Amino acid sequence: MSMNRRLVLTLATLTLAASSPRPAALAAEPAASRAPAKVPLHRYVGSWRGEVTFEAGAAKPTTYTQENRFAWTLGGAFLEERGSGSNGTSFAGLWSLDAKTGKYLAYYFLAPTGDVVALHHEWVEAKQSFVGTADLGGGVRMLLEDHFLGPDAYEWSITVQDPQGSMLSRTRGRERRVRP
Repeated sequence: MSMNRRLVLTLATLTLAASSPRPAALAAEPAASRAPAKVPLHRYVGSWRGEVTFEAGAAKPTTYTQENRFAWTLGGAFLEERGSGSNGTSFAGLWSLDAKTGKYLAYYFLAPTGDVVALHHEWVEAKQSFVGTADLGGGVRMLLEDHFLGPDAYEWSITVQDPQGSMLSRTRGRERRVRP
């Protein structure tokens, strides 16, 4: 099948899916409220501000402030995060529940580097935490945890490890909600 034919078929399928009528009961209700497993994601909704510390190797740790905002998007199917740091970094991320696995997927787009990271998380109720990993290629991996301290505070850590499990870098933050 030619590339043009695939593109036309893909666009036709997407157009048909987008234009299909939804039952009246579902049309008015955001997708997020229909999926009980997404409930932990609601903890993020709102605007946050925090302090971040970055460590790499023997270099002195650096600290900066960060502001970020989480909101449901695309009819409540995804939780979007946008943020920026006082160090000149910025990012956008989309979270969703993978219905097949019951785990959470998050895709982050980082600037100014242009990196894209695909994260795989699980909600651990006993720890009140999202715990996850990302494969960065070449055996390098990222370990992540977002731990909720209460309704208006969470702390997070990202550790990047080499193939042998040695730490390459660690970034930690503590966020406080500034607006629901």
